[in-house]
Amino acid sequence: MDEPSGGRARIWLLIVVLLSAAPVFRLFTLHRIFFVRDLSFFFWSRHLWLRHTIFSGQLPWWDPYVAAGQSAIADALNQLLMPLTLAVRLLPSDVVSFNLWVALPLPIAASGMFVFLRRYLEPDPGTRVQATTDASAALGACVFALSGPIVSMLNTPNLSWSVALLPWVMAATVDRSSPLALRSSPLAPRSSPVV
Repeated sequence: MDEPSGGRARIWLLIVVLLSAAPVFRLFTLHRIFFVRDLSFFFWSRHLWLRHTIFSGQLPWWDPYVAAGQSAIADALNQLLMPLTLAVRLLPSDVVSFNLWVALPLPIAASGMFVFLRRYLEPDPGTRVQATTDASAALGACVFALSGPIVSMLNTPNLSWSVALLPWVMAATVDRSSPLALRSSPLAPRSSPVV
């Protein structure tokens, strides 16, 4: 990739990340937790329990507070086996780490979809349509990340993080040597789109 093309791609990626953070802009605060539906009832207490357990030097295998005690490692709502979310949740502030845990899936999903679409739509070498490809990938990434189902999943961080990482998985399946390689991938849909 030549430098002007790489510079344009970075600008488009920055635009995508900023636009995708618009619905959660108020989450970037140091003093207030974001709460809607399940976040305050289920996830805030789990978040505090995990932080306090780990920072007290204990391993979070067992949660004594839920249902008279249950395995915490087996509960997917805790996300103990997801290193990225665990790192975010262990940032120094209770409020900041909780808000980032809720807010980061949108920009991560948008940037992942941008990378996937940019690789999938990559033009043949020697053609001069890279700017259009970057703009198209940016539009597709914004449509994906700002769609109703993706934004409404933010109240369940375990689901939103899983969906946010899917575009990155798809981007890893694209063979850069062939723009249509995904169509023969086992992850590709078996029906053809209506044109």
